[in-house]
Amino acid sequence: MPKTSGDKLFERYLREHGYEPGAHEPDLAEYAIAKRPDFLPRLGELRIACEVEQFTAGASALERRLADQRTISASGKEVYGPIRNHVAKAAQQLKPLTALQLPLVVVLANPEGAMLDLSVQHVLSALYGNPTFTMDVDPAVGAAVGDGRLEFGRDGKLTNDHPYLSAVALLRRREHRADRISEIADEERGGRDPSGFDEATAEALQVLKRLDREDPPEGDYLYVDLIETVSEKAVPLPREWFAGEHDSRWRLRADGYFELVNGQRRS
Repeated sequence: MPKTSGDKLFERYLREHGYEPGAHEPDLAEYAIAKRPDFLPRLGELRIACEVEQFTAGASALERRLADQRTISASGKEVYGPIRNHVAKAAQQLKPLTALQLPLVVVLANPEGAMLDLSVQHVLSALYGNPTFTMDVDPAVGAAVGDGRLEFGRDGKLTNDHPYLSAVALLRRREHRADRISEIADEERGGRDPSGFDEATAEALQVLKRLDREDPPEGDYLYVDLIETVSEKAVPLPREWFAGEHDSRWRLRADGYFELVNGQRRS
């Protein structure tokens, strides 16, 4: 099949970060595998398999409802379903490649700007379960014991349904101009957040004035927020992959919380 815009962005990311993308949808008949992953990129002798899934603007029922209504309520299936469905589709494409003993990575891209939340926290909930607030209750007194906590609840099927997946990569594009605006805003803020509307407005005006006095850098760059899976059946993804200047990697801690283990946290 022809390359999608998501495929093209991911191929660009690979080349810009020193990986060799190889052929698009390589033929694996010599391994008796009928499925064709989007890419089998290499870094030296290290090879992985990647399937790129992109979202289509206006395709989800929730997005169509948001376009027609000012306020709506949405179920967990509507909110997280598009992400879960795309991961499941990519996973089925990669499943036959388990015989090759390669790290298997699903790449999610949104080049069309579909209306959905692809933040790390939201994708984690889509992968591992709807966010649920939990607290321990002492039945003797009928009151909570200790503080409540946010946990992953029902419908998180990644590890149970696709234990062979090594990671999910969130492919993103950002303009250099946006970075410069953030730098100027941080300088104007002086390490503290504005205390109200007036201060925020004054800061914004000052940022605009400074931008008028200089030529912000042009162009953009691609980066990845990588979420490692927690499956012991998956081939681990080497740390050399998705370790660019702007990339980040997230991993599950022993206490059940995901933490940023490499890179930077973005808002």
